[in-house]
Amino acid sequence: MPTMPTPKEDNPLWLLRTFYFVPCDLMHQNVNLLKGRAFADENPENADSQEVFISFLLYWLGGLFVVIEGWKSLKITEPTIDKMIDEHWDSLRQFRNAVFHFQPDDRKHVQFFDLAKFNWAEELHAALRAFFEAQESR
Repeated sequence: MPTMPTPKEDNPLWLLRTFYFVPCDLMHQNVNLLKGRAFADENPENADSQEVFISFLLYWLGGLFVVIEGWKSLKITEPTIDKMIDEHWDSLRQFRNAVFHFQPDDRKHVQFFDLAKFNWAEELHAALRAFFEAQESR
């Protein structure tokens, strides 16, 4: 991902991209690198790969929530992204809370092991990446 220019003064969009989306994107890249290997077969040797994959998955989705929290806070609007965010905003908020605050059970975690919600997160992430890339070319 190319680098956006350093802000001269206060540039909250640059901050959202640099301090929140870029780390989230790094976690997402690792999720994509590991998912095939982690679940290739039922080999017990894949247990370590599965744990690493799940670790990146948790932090990617937790970071994705923070990006959309910043999006809402900055009142950025883009109709496609706004509509996507509204679909599972609260579920992702609960998931993020479960990642960063101990929970005595896994109810809030496993909701994103649902393929439809996982695919939603993938699509939202891609839309956010396209948005930030478009901002870089301005």
